[in-house]
Amino acid sequence: MLELFSIFTKGGIVLFYFQGACTQFLTSAEAVNEAVKSILVQGSSSNSHNYKNLSIQLKLDNEFELVFAVVVQKMLQLSYLDKLLDSIHLEFRDRYKNELRDGSLWINGCDFNTEFSEILNQIEMEHRAAD
Repeated sequence: MLELFSIFTKGGIVLFYFQGACTQFLTSAEAVNEAVKSILVQGSSSNSHNYKNLSIQLKLDNEFELVFAVVVQKMLQLSYLDKLLDSIHLEFRDRYKNELRDGSLWINGCDFNTEFSEILNQIEMEHRAAD
């Protein structure tokens, strides 16, 4: 189960977030900050990071300067996180590519809740069917 999913710019502007079973939102936010520091600022070669009892995985979009972050409990080994990150990344870029190019997304924001929920549900159903 996801704790947190977030899409933000490399400059730190949050464009979208989903708070799942997250009982400790601040801890999840701290985890993302630590992962960003380790991966983006310090140049770690890995796109995953552990913080306390959480595991964070990032996907970078260099064209639009975006970061896609997913946070889960470290004890959970969710094999579909890569697929989730890839699917959300592609859908978000396709849906908002014009706004990303002209910069209006930063001003107008986005409503990505429906698309995110549909993709998450589809991937979770595929994962359960495969088990």
